[in-house]
Amino acid sequence: MDHTVALQRAAGNRAVSRLVGGQPLSLQRLNGAVPTNFTVTNAVANSAGLTISTQKAWQSSTNVAADLADVEMREHIVFNHAPTTDMPGYAAVVHMVPNMQLAGNILTKVAGAMQGLGGTDDHAGAGFGLYFTAPGGQANLSRGTWTLVGTQVYQYRDRGAGGPWLPLHAAGGPFTITRSMAIDSASHTYQLTFTKTGPGVNVTAGPTVIPLTMDEAISDIAVARPDQTQLWQDLDQEITVTQEHEYHHVSGENLTHNGVPVPVEYVITRPWTTNPQSPNRAMFAPYETLVPAEYNPLIANIRSGLVDLVQTHVAGLAQPPQRLVMIMTKATGGVRQQALFTQGGPGAGPTLRIVFRYGKFGAVDQTARDTSQAGSESIRGHRTTSKTARWQKATVIHEMGHLLHAFNDMGSFQAATVDANVAAAAPLADQPHLFTIAAVNTQILAALNARNYPARWQYAQANPAEVVAEVWTAVMHRRKVPRGLAAVYLAYGGAQNALIIDRLRRRFPHNQLPALATPLDALPHI
Repeated sequence: MDHTVALQRAAGNRAVSRLVGGQPLSLQRLNGAVPTNFTVTNAVANSAGLTISTQKAWQSSTNVAADLADVEMREHIVFNHAPTTDMPGYAAVVHMVPNMQLAGNILTKVAGAMQGLGGTDDHAGAGFGLYFTAPGGQANLSRGTWTLVGTQVYQYRDRGAGGPWLPLHAAGGPFTITRSMAIDSASHTYQLTFTKTGPGVNVTAGPTVIPLTMDEAISDIAVARPDQTQLWQDLDQEITVTQEHEYHHVSGENLTHNGVPVPVEYVITRPWTTNPQSPNRAMFAPYETLVPAEYNPLIANIRSGLVDLVQTHVAGLAQPPQRLVMIMTKATGGVRQQALFTQGGPGAGPTLRIVFRYGKFGAVDQTARDTSQAGSESIRGHRTTSKTARWQKATVIHEMGHLLHAFNDMGSFQAATVDANVAAAAPLADQPHLFTIAAVNTQILAALNARNYPARWQYAQANPAEVVAEVWTAVMHRRKVPRGLAAVYLAYGGAQNALIIDRLRRRFPHNQLPALATPLDALPHI
């Protein structure tokens, strides 16, 4: 400011006295000017970018705009809770904007002197943009249904006086800024709606889709389904209540992984012997109880597969499972052959269970003989007994491939079995990430099916989880794996150790495993 303006300001300043904290405070203001007739008009919403812009205007009590050079304005917003709960990126955004501060649930922004008699208020409805995770890894929006409401008041004070801040629109009331995240039941997407209401303003941007990435969806499924406890509880209910079977411990042993004992239990199911049994079920008891002549060969072949895995091939994995339970059954109905991973149980940490259906496991499954790795191995036997033994050992290795997949990468393991039917049957809160995963899995399977792999890989193309288990089985038997299937195995987090890496890297150029951060990264290699 030059000397003349300084003199004019000195002559024009008028002392204004106020009580602050019960004490008189004398402030200097050009000609005693105060802002009047504050309005917010011409609100414009941009749904594509989820932004709202409003025009602010006011006048000077002296009718001289320059007299407001010593008056400054700010926004003061009180949210219904800390905005970073719903918008984790909010704090980072605040740090990027000059004169903006966030303290708990209160946001303030000093806009500067008011002699311009107007300006634009730009609101970004989604923080960093239309991302749950902004580029660079910054968490931006919470995935879920939520509503964030802010009560906005525009205020003014004498520049440099240190307060107090006074409302610019006391008579007109405050403005309300609302962000609402919801799940659209038709499109199975997260949608964010952004509104601003108040005197002269009623505008909405959105609802706008906030797209999920595959990484975010897999992260969500790992949180929603951290293991397969519910599946195990459902199966246990089917065995013990619906089928009226009980568990009978046959034998057990400790296998060793990196010097650590891994308890293994061999269990059969049989119709109740101690609990009341319905007459109809009792009639079938002789047909539904495995006898030693049936289960001893099964145990021998299961054990052969487990010893090979635990003592040889599982070496090099980060951690061993803490308990293995091999369950053999003739139960019918909803009891099927499957592998289940649970994080714990009575006196146990991570537990891997495999349920073997005698009708399928006891002899070579003819439907799978030519279309699966276990069936392919059975063909290499010379007699019926050797074919069956190879079938059973390879089946154990296949099922262990599922469990070690879960042990290595639970999120990708859970995602690998998701299709549109699974997504549609899920609660609404789970559908956005499940439909995102299903769409990617569909792309992967379409690409695999277009390759016309040999028939023995047909079972692998049921879903990405079966790709992982079948590739694991093939590698354990020293069989070549097509590059596309190897890429899917790696992209979906199949278990890795030195043996797996050595076998699979040979399928790629320059004998180097590609960097596959997400399942979609496998597509160029299929």
